[in-house]
Amino acid sequence: MPEAAILKALESRSPCTVDAIINALPNYSSDQVIAVIERLKEDGRLLFSAQTDFEEVISNRPIWQQPD
Repeated sequence: MPEAAILKALESRSPCTVDAIINALPNYSSDQVIAVIERLKEDGRLLFSAQTDFEEVISNRPIWQQPD
């Protein structure tokens, strides 16, 4: 499943560009990877930030747990 592969790739590469993730996952089409990245972004599981005027980087958003 592309979602698990994307999250795993981000564990070692975060932050990185969308192109870097696409290149790291040759078994999936760029359309598949982009669609999953967009869904993860909407779910709040990825953080996008501007690296330059033309490029964004993505990273895993930390998942904070509330204390017991």
